[in-house]
Amino acid sequence: MRGVVLSLVLPVVLVGAVKITIDQCLVDLHGAQSESVAPSPRPAAAPADRIQQNEQAARAALLLYHAAQQAYRAKHGRYAVELTDLDLPADIQAARLNDLGLSAEKGYCGYYFEPVHRDGVRRMDYEVHYVLCAIPLLYPYTGRITFAIGPDGVILEKDTEGLPILETAEFDEGWRGI
Repeated sequence: MRGVVLSLVLPVVLVGAVKITIDQCLVDLHGAQSESVAPSPRPAAAPADRIQQNEQAARAALLLYHAAQQAYRAKHGRYAVELTDLDLPADIQAARLNDLGLSAEKGYCGYYFEPVHRDGVRRMDYEVHYVLCAIPLLYPYTGRITFAIGPDGVILEKDTEGLPILETAEFDEGWRGI
């Protein structure tokens, strides 16, 4: 009896002129392929290339989040509070800090995603605003830049040395739009 080969259709995200597929992101920190993904015929990326790919994937995930938030608002009249309320890939939804503020067990392409709150507490007015940050899971090995997106769809970036952004006031200095 011959084995059955299953094929998955994986979404492709265009970031600039670079195509990033989800299977390119499902690699561990040492460059080995995840068991659930077929080995790639390409050689393993150099660390600088891997960081650049991770950063591109984080920006693409933020754009997916922005589109999902816009769709949610059109349907419900406000933005979603939780990632799990949105139609996003499960890997992105799971790449969060736990309730104790400890690092995410498993990131998404070397990043984890955290909503930012006004004054460091959950008081964001989700009828009119949201901010989501993509923060390197293991700075500087998986990424060097922290990214953020709000309802205007502009991605901001800054090297925060891997520190999380706790409140919107932290966007006052040093961030640049890309």
